[in-house]
Amino acid sequence: MATFELQQSSSNHDDEVQISSSGGTKRGGWITFLFIAGTVMGLTLASWGWLSNLIVCLIEEFNVKSVDAAQISNIVNGCICVFAIAAAIVADSFFGSFSVIFFCSSVNLLGLTLFSLTAMLDSLRPPHCETGLPGLCQSPSRVQFVVLYFGLALLSVGTGGTRSVITTMGANQLHRLKYREIYFNWFLFVNCAGAAIGSTAIVYVEDNLIGLVIFLSGRRFYCYDTTQGSPFVDLTCVVVACFRKRKVLLSSRSEDYYYGNDGKENTVSNKPEKNFRILNRAAMKTEGDLKEDGSVAKPWRLCTVQRVEDVKSLLGILPLWSSSLLVSTPIAIQGSLTVLQALTMDRHLSSYFKIPAGSFGVIVFISTSISLLLVDRVLYPMWRKLSGRSPTTWSRPHDDRAFHGSLSICGVKTPQSGT
Repeated sequence: MATFELQQSSSNHDDEVQISSSGGTKRGGWITFLFIAGTVMGLTLASWGWLSNLIVCLIEEFNVKSVDAAQISNIVNGCICVFAIAAAIVADSFFGSFSVIFFCSSVNLLGLTLFSLTAMLDSLRPPHCETGLPGLCQSPSRVQFVVLYFGLALLSVGTGGTRSVITTMGANQLHRLKYREIYFNWFLFVNCAGAAIGSTAIVYVEDNLIGLVIFLSGRRFYCYDTTQGSPFVDLTCVVVACFRKRKVLLSSRSEDYYYGNDGKENTVSNKPEKNFRILNRAAMKTEGDLKEDGSVAKPWRLCTVQRVEDVKSLLGILPLWSSSLLVSTPIAIQGSLTVLQALTMDRHLSSYFKIPAGSFGVIVFISTSISLLLVDRVLYPMWRKLSGRSPTTWSRPHDDRAFHGSLSICGVKTPQSGT
């Protein structure tokens, strides 16, 4: 993730642009990263500003018990992840990345405004608890709870909707794999830097608005992808066609498979791959599958080879995706547990300075940024020197998780051994 790599990639900008059919406008390339990075920085500053302080706000401002506050925080984080998946599906299938990001950023701005009003207006929160024990203080009214939860719902939609879509939109601006690898390193670095700043001192609404303005400013430079329809329809179609042809024997001849009519979907020239070969039946041509003009007569009985290979690619990433579930579970719990533990600690560094409980999470983002530099600049070059080959794209996530998992175990064991 060295600076000269980014500069070298920028010098090859002419190779990383697409020419618009209307007016010959250059679109895509590294110039869009400036707008993507600015958008990510602004949105991350705003989102982590309220996320890191949510538990503290619920306990100290809304007189919510610590256990209930942690549960609400975990539910909000879970909803953000769910909306991230939903937004990605909607962007790929129907409206495109730009429209979804713009809509979700606007919703996020409304949520931040409503959430800020709860801190500004005394009528939107219960009286301050003088005893310091939320269980003995006045609980929020029904109206106050409605305003609070509605604001959190808007924030969950806005934060989750932009989180996944803007990542892939930025990657789609670059069309070479080596540039995309550099992009993801820089993207994660900007994301962690924004989260670190957002966990310390931030004004939420202004940063979200700045991020939205920066995103719209790069509109004429973006490369816009056309929607491809719902991937679940393709997945279902392949499974149904494979089941209906379960008694058909597989063929080794490429001419027995359907590659598309008039070359519209013929991006795969060879016969289907042997992995998940049971799915190849969905692309085999049998009697009655095609019309006289070569088009498909029974869409739920015959699929193109390209569609079958796409489903195979989706199935191939399931192990990596499922492993993320195990990694994400302790991360989600760690966030709320860290804040609850910080609230019970003496956080004074001096008589004039006290570390906010919500700012303890900044250690995670700083360590992530350092780990990016360490892995990319030290461990991978050392690996290339010792083995004589570079880590593959698939091996990098496994190596990174093994490295960080070992550090996490050491971090958990250290306080236990000292007790």
